[in-house]
Amino acid sequence: MPTIAERREKVLIDLKTTGIIDTSAIVSPEGLLMKSDISDEAEAKMLAAMSAMVFNAAKKAISEPKSDVPVEVVIESKKGKMVVISTGPKALLVARADPHTELGASTFRDEGCC
Repeated sequence: MPTIAERREKVLIDLKTTGIIDTSAIVSPEGLLMKSDISDEAEAKMLAAMSAMVFNAAKKAISEPKSDVPVEVVIESKKGKMVVISTGPKALLVARADPHTELGASTFRDEGCC
């Protein structure tokens, strides 16, 4: 049976092989980097921290009027898109792609990555 680290590695490899994802990472809800395909460790850690912060801010904003939590947060710019997806209480999946890519939790389920 694969270890957690091996399963994380496989998810990132599977995402990369779809051809739609530029970079991806698995981070804790607290912003700690668990695994990444980004070669620059400082950049990967920054992405982890900022992604968790954005997701937690969205979680707080949506939970105020109702007791609900976001499934995903998508950020779009002219140069790219980023999605932060909750994979459960212990991890977030972060993926970046070009601006014309359809990104979202359903994209990853359809590709068999999550």
